[in-house]
Amino acid sequence: MAVNKTKKSFVKMKKIKAHLVECRKTQKLDMSSLELTEIPEDFMNLVKTAGVTSITELDLHRNQLSDLANELIEFRTLKILKLNRNKFQVLPAVVLRFSKLQVLDLSENEVKELDLGIQFLVSLRELNFSKNQLMVLPDFWSHLTLLVVLNIAKNRLMELPESLGSLRSLQRLDISDNLLSSLPKALQNLHEIVTLDVHGNHLVEVPPSLGLLKNLIEFDCSGNPLSETVSTFYHQGFEKFMDYLRNLHDLQQLEELIRQKPEGQVLGSYKKYCARYEIGQRPLLRTGHSITQGGPITYIFGGRVTNYVKVEETYAIDSRTLLWVKLSTSGSIPTARDGHAAAFDGNKRLFIFGGRNEENKLLNDVYYLDLKTMTWLQPAVEGSIPAVREGASMVVIGFQLILFGGRGSRQRYNDVHVLDTQAWTWTLQNTRGSIPGPRQNAAATCLGSKLYVHGGKGSLLLDDLHSLDTLNFTWSRVSQKGFGPSPRYKHYCWIHQSRLFVVGGLNKSGEPLSSLYVLPLSTETRTDTSGSFQERTSTIQAKNYTWTELDSELEPCISNLFCHCGEKMVVFQEGPQHTETIPYCSEELSNLEGSSWDYYMEVNCDTLQHKVNNIQMERPMDSKTARVLFTKQTQILQLPKSFQACSDKETHLLEYIKSYERRFNQIHPERRLFMFAALNECGVEKCICTTVRPSHADFTELFHWETCASFLADFLTYEPLEDPLTFPSYLPSPVSVLSWQKADCFDFAMVLVSFLTGAGYEAFCVVGYAPLSITTNNQILGKRITENFKNHEACLVYRCVCYGPPLTPPQDEFSPKPLSDRHLESVNETRGEMSVKGSASRPGSVRLSSRPISHGGRISVDSQKARSRSRMMSRWQSSSSHRRKTSTPTSEKTTEKKLLPAPKRRPVAEKLLPIVKITQKYELRNDARPKDNVAKHVFKLSVNQIKVEYHHMNRHITSNSHMYNKDGSLTLLHIDPFTPEQTQFDRLDEFHSLVTAEREAIKSVRDTEREIEEILQQRLREEQNVVLLTPYIDIACVKDDDLFQEGEDSIKLPTDYLSPFLPPGVRPRQKLTRQQMLDVRDSCLKALKERLVNRATIIQTRYDEETTSLAKRRTNFERDREQMTVEDEETYNLDCENALFRIRILELRAKQHEEEALKKYLELEKKLQNDPRLVRLYQAGSI
Repeated sequence: MAVNKTKKSFVKMKKIKAHLVECRKTQKLDMSSLELTEIPEDFMNLVKTAGVTSITELDLHRNQLSDLANELIEFRTLKILKLNRNKFQVLPAVVLRFSKLQVLDLSENEVKELDLGIQFLVSLRELNFSKNQLMVLPDFWSHLTLLVVLNIAKNRLMELPESLGSLRSLQRLDISDNLLSSLPKALQNLHEIVTLDVHGNHLVEVPPSLGLLKNLIEFDCSGNPLSETVSTFYHQGFEKFMDYLRNLHDLQQLEELIRQKPEGQVLGSYKKYCARYEIGQRPLLRTGHSITQGGPITYIFGGRVTNYVKVEETYAIDSRTLLWVKLSTSGSIPTARDGHAAAFDGNKRLFIFGGRNEENKLLNDVYYLDLKTMTWLQPAVEGSIPAVREGASMVVIGFQLILFGGRGSRQRYNDVHVLDTQAWTWTLQNTRGSIPGPRQNAAATCLGSKLYVHGGKGSLLLDDLHSLDTLNFTWSRVSQKGFGPSPRYKHYCWIHQSRLFVVGGLNKSGEPLSSLYVLPLSTETRTDTSGSFQERTSTIQAKNYTWTELDSELEPCISNLFCHCGEKMVVFQEGPQHTETIPYCSEELSNLEGSSWDYYMEVNCDTLQHKVNNIQMERPMDSKTARVLFTKQTQILQLPKSFQACSDKETHLLEYIKSYERRFNQIHPERRLFMFAALNECGVEKCICTTVRPSHADFTELFHWETCASFLADFLTYEPLEDPLTFPSYLPSPVSVLSWQKADCFDFAMVLVSFLTGAGYEAFCVVGYAPLSITTNNQILGKRITENFKNHEACLVYRCVCYGPPLTPPQDEFSPKPLSDRHLESVNETRGEMSVKGSASRPGSVRLSSRPISHGGRISVDSQKARSRSRMMSRWQSSSSHRRKTSTPTSEKTTEKKLLPAPKRRPVAEKLLPIVKITQKYELRNDARPKDNVAKHVFKLSVNQIKVEYHHMNRHITSNSHMYNKDGSLTLLHIDPFTPEQTQFDRLDEFHSLVTAEREAIKSVRDTEREIEEILQQRLREEQNVVLLTPYIDIACVKDDDLFQEGEDSIKLPTDYLSPFLPPGVRPRQKLTRQQMLDVRDSCLKALKERLVNRATIIQTRYDEETTSLAKRRTNFERDREQMTVEDEETYNLDCENALFRIRILELRAKQHEEEALKKYLELEKKLQNDPRLVRLYQAGSI
């Protein structure tokens, strides 16, 4: 036994010596699988004898070791120590002395507790304690900041310490096959973790915060009794499982924030909260920003904080938590801007377009913020990119980004651009219908496939409402009734439950508005496919829309910010400590620097009371509407049948009126529509001319206008209009008015005109505006009082009667002029050989004429036989025809064609008549030979003959001529016998050239007809697409806006003194790192020092030059003194005095510069300390 043991020891020592020899080269000592129970006593001597000076790796695995000798402390460079598969119960003390140890493997031992000394092995990269008997982990992990791999699998751990989350470099964590029932939330701080193995534990739930680990690519949770929901998502794959954890974490965070939501204070119908924010997360008040609602979250981007500072920040506030957050974004962040358009789509993307940057330059770029990754992206767009603009309106419908209006360089727009957010292609849509006028800062929203645009700023402030059907891009003007929103811009609108809400904005004086209006909408539309182009427009006429004003219970305030969240209206308000400094009538917030939206107010619009207008409160209960309803229900059968329905002519007239009204809305969208028709007492729409008819009375007293008016004034009771701002909805017949004995101004005028026209007077109604005293028939006001326009008292409609002598008989012929503001451009074209000139100068006629001389000397084209005949041409509109008449030429050089309106209308156009004869005339050319001096070509198409006539030569009374027949025969007439006779080949060549000329002449005539048709079609297009002339007031307003904008552009922005010292690519207001702040501070101070030193050097250099020159001058004087004259001495003395004066000045300058240099340095130092970009550097106390 002893011999065998000695023999084994000898073999072990032999192997150790062999490994030591190899260790001299590799610095790695392998002593594994030697069944060592302890380290040999003379081991260190063997190491020294082998010449090993440094060991970086020691492998002792698969031995029987339970402890290590202290003499191993000599291995001071040891980095890797492998002790796995031994019998260690505790960590050897010598291991804790290896300060450079990076890898420690103690797996498959019997360790029951970790030594606290491991925390001092700060260089550890890998630590393996798997397959031991650990039951508790100590809380020392915060010191092992470089640890990358930690394996504590197959132990008896029941819980993990929170300090594991401080291992910020950890990439692999294996805690499988333990007794863990939960995981610490601190694991969410392991941002570098790549692999996490927790299989074989007792986990039921997984911390949702683990879904935030972006670098995690392997997460093994198998072998755990997971809950049903967690298990379901786990087995769907890694990506689905991580998404589930992230969503669950966001939900838990939201619930926690909701629990922390401050208590609201009931203030009237509102609930008022104090908004929360972290340090540096407070959104300052601003103008020109965008506010966009994305579900429960409100986003604010950009804007102008002060007069000269524009920002590119993005803020968000969740209505469920009321916590302001400044979003930390990356990617292609847009430049600072204001006046941009913004929209939110269903894919969690926030789009912005255009605006004006810090240099006051207009933009037309597109960015979007991916709210899932908080990354800004700028797509590469193609197509018809919109022009640069600000104040545009933008919404998202499906995958289309729709842009409308805006203000560009010296003009406003009303075009519609569509961006396909899948192909990133812009398209300029050709819209039709009642196109709204150019405007900026209009409120826009959408409902289904319809875009609604309200108000805005054009040449005047607008209050109209238009809708755009994005399926066929047809505009419709929404008919409105009631007291709607006053003209405004920069307001906010939204749609909820098919109701349009409009709130806030600015009036024409720039004063803020707080009024709230609601308009019920209907998704029903009516499309008329018959009639002309103007009539084929989709109009919203399913019902009469009536505005209702709600009592917003808010005072106007320039800092109020409106948005919505579901059925609630949200108002952001500034804190009370700044309210008194808010400029009421200015958009500028230069004196609000430092203020923010501190209050959050919300209200359910359904709980707001309807605001009753003062004029509405004065309406009597016995109104005209009530009387009409009573008549319709009880007395309709007693009225004539003509009152209960419309005849065919009346129906046709009403259709014409509707067509005219649609056309009027296109030309004058800002003007009030004329009153052509109204409902009678039966509820049937009747034209005014059919309601006002001559009425004959049996009383001769009513034949005189004065007694007739006096009678009606005494007989009828005057009542004000139900809505003094609009035309009445009902205009009953004189019979009903007289039976009711009550009438408003329209009824009075209608009855009086009926009596006067029946008596033979020329009487008619006039509609206009009147003051309040007239519309209310108030005769006791006394002195006239100037009325306030804002109270609508100067906008009340009124109707009166004018009368005069009978009208003169109408003329039989008249030429209807086009509508006002229509512009017919002249047509000047050159086509073919005729150089035809056309002009559309008079409605109903087009005159065509050819130039005296065209190509080839030809002066006349198109001469037809039987000129007195006329033919019909349906080349105008479908409702009119015209005839073409060819007149006899007035000279030998021109031919005139004229289109005149036909006296009758024919349903189908006749076919074109065949051409009988074409004549071409040429001028006399003196330099040409007689056989080439052609005077006329006559193509007789009806008899297949071609005749050539030559000019008169040599005083002959007749001329030569050739007559060719298509059957091959010809007739030649030669007057001059000395003219050489043509050969047969010459005649054949001439015949073929004439046949070719005939075909060209026929083609030219047909081209002329096509040109006439094109001119007529062009006239039709001009009639259909009216070009609006810019009114003078629009030009003046745009000019004023341009001058104001140019004045703002000419304002010189303040110079940033730190801009030359900022690192490349850093914006002026971008947050700097500590190193960047140090560099900027040092560079700024260094630049000042260099400038001061250079100034001091210049002063010293001049001082040295003056002293050297004076010394040299004195030396020369002493040398040449005996030879100098009196004048030379005086000159010398004068020069010395001047030099001494300059030297004293330089000495004073040097002293003053030294004092000022120190003062400037201290001032700059103080300025740097107070600079917001460097204040954190000085607050740290490191400088």
